Amino acid sequence: MSSLSVKNLKNYVVLGIAVAAAYIFFQKDQIFLYRLIDGLFIGGMLPMILGCFRLAKYAGSFDLLVYSHKKLARSGKNSDLAQDEKDSNGSAAPAPEQLGSYSDYLTQKKPAATYKEPLLAGGVFILASLFLTIAFY
Repeated sequence: MSSLSVKNLKNYVVLGIAVAAAYIFFQKDQIFLYRLIDGLFIGGMLPMILGCFRLAKYAGSFDLLVYSHKKLARSGKNSDLAQDEKDSNGSAAPAPEQLGSYSDYLTQKKPAATYKEPLLAGGVFILASLFLTIAFY
């Protein structure tokens, strides 16, 4: 279990603040409190969406999709290369490098990026938005 990276957390908080500030600055139709609540919510949604995507990747949701596409791409290239070799030399081509089994692919893949920092940063902004909504209505 990895711990939180302060540098990554700070980057996601800065991203949330930048999005919230841009919304508050450019949205001129509402009362300031409405803009603040909406800005905090939107500022929290971007890191939250990134965190959810990273959580899905960390859980292995995309592994089979990536493996199957790599396997199909290599088998397509390998058959094309083998056909080209056979046509030019008149003999069978050497066996190209294989991708291996899905289990081998899972053990060799690099670990996914951590998902905790963007979820935490997004959650703080969304909770702040919710708190302001409840406190002032």
